[in-house]
Amino acid sequence: MIKDLEEAIPDIVAAAIRLGPAVRAASDDAERTRQTPAPLADELARAGMYQMYLPRSMGGPETPPLTAFRVVEELSRADGSVGWCAMIATAMSLNASRLPADVGRALAGSPADYRAAGSARPGGPSGGRAWEVPGGYRVNGRWNFASGIYNARWLYCTCVMMDGDTPRTTAAGAPLLRAVWVPRESVTIVDTWSVMGMCGTGSQDFTVDDIVVPAERSCLSDSPPQAKGPLYDRRAWYVTLWTPSAANALGIARGAIDSLTAIAATEASTLSTSLLRDRTMVQARVGEADAIVNAARAYVFDAVGRVWHGLCAGQTPSDQEIAQARLAIVHAMHESARAVDKVFHAAGTNAIYNRLPLERAFRDIHVAVQHGAALPGLLRGRRPGAPRATPGRPWLVAVPWGDRTKKGRPGALPLDPAEGKPSEPATALGGHGGPTETLHGPGWPSMPSQTNGWIPKALPLAGVEGAKPLALHASADRARGIAVRR
Repeated sequence: MIKDLEEAIPDIVAAAIRLGPAVRAASDDAERTRQTPAPLADELARAGMYQMYLPRSMGGPETPPLTAFRVVEELSRADGSVGWCAMIATAMSLNASRLPADVGRALAGSPADYRAAGSARPGGPSGGRAWEVPGGYRVNGRWNFASGIYNARWLYCTCVMMDGDTPRTTAAGAPLLRAVWVPRESVTIVDTWSVMGMCGTGSQDFTVDDIVVPAERSCLSDSPPQAKGPLYDRRAWYVTLWTPSAANALGIARGAIDSLTAIAATEASTLSTSLLRDRTMVQARVGEADAIVNAARAYVFDAVGRVWHGLCAGQTPSDQEIAQARLAIVHAMHESARAVDKVFHAAGTNAIYNRLPLERAFRDIHVAVQHGAALPGLLRGRRPGAPRATPGRPWLVAVPWGDRTKKGRPGALPLDPAEGKPSEPATALGGHGGPTETLHGPGWPSMPSQTNGWIPKALPLAGVEGAKPLALHASADRARGIAVRR
């Protein structure tokens, strides 16, 4: 168990705590202008909070994941959007590890002040496209969800490589993707960010129009990191990448509890003059929410901490360790939403006023859980109340995008080892055991956009009992999946 309270507070976490009042004071401005105010963004950048995963070889701090977690958590407790932008910028600094050190140093400057936004989505027909030209790549297209773009200096753009009008493909027939880094002044922002929550992130669309990017400022999207060290371990990549996502959600939830606690001392309701703090139901809901957040946070620290300490000791994380860390992140994000819902409803009509942080936290958390990091990593193939599966009964298995099967198709876990492809349509259970939905047919010819990186697949398992997750893999060159029974 990793207990952060037993450790000294790192300088960067202490800085985040000190900045909390300034973040709260800027919240209304961020909401109104749909961006982190520039003076506050400069403060965050000076503290290194936009480049926490930047390699030391590039002048970065190479911050351990759970330290980055604590920074994002503190910022998100004060304002979800400000914390979100720090989380995304941290992810972007991890992507920089795929570049040569000298290129990264040129992007970050000296002393390092790396600020990046962008999109890992290549997009549809109007998405990013790149053509090889002498010395580099000619790029154009449109991308979305560029959180923090107004305060960024570089845009990370994922492109489909093209030969004329024809996309290049891999040996498996998938589009060949290349990431390029484009200066902020070379892109055009398209104002699309009219949303219910996370308004202050400014996650706008942007376009690039026939910009030539030098070859050294690009890499294949799935190329391994060139930086060395436990932070850049490829097997733990998504654990590292998404740990701050859990921090953002848990920070929002903690801020919501703070908000209810504050208003409970002064507010009553229409039908009663009794203060909220004196009501048994409100006290119970605050206690329940507090327990939910603390428990989910402890799970993240334990599971991610085990992976991190193993990496630091030179050990390769096991399937079970990776599965637990990924599950802890997903669990934390959804539990955060549950905690916010509890305190929101406990506040009654007081909660609906947008002058209160609780109202904003409610909107923000329900946007946060739409992120890919919160997609369920464990899918059950049994409806609640149904009899337990017998050995051999199909289960739904979530396979992370980016893992490859023997034949190279992203995400497909083969049912038939001889064929190397699924033999049945993929299905996903509806909420609380609702109707199934066919995502696509046999062979899985394409990546369904609605799964956003997680492909569920029916797979017969034998002898799995209880609630313990079971990590599955056929061989090193095939996808991995997780199944669970409750």
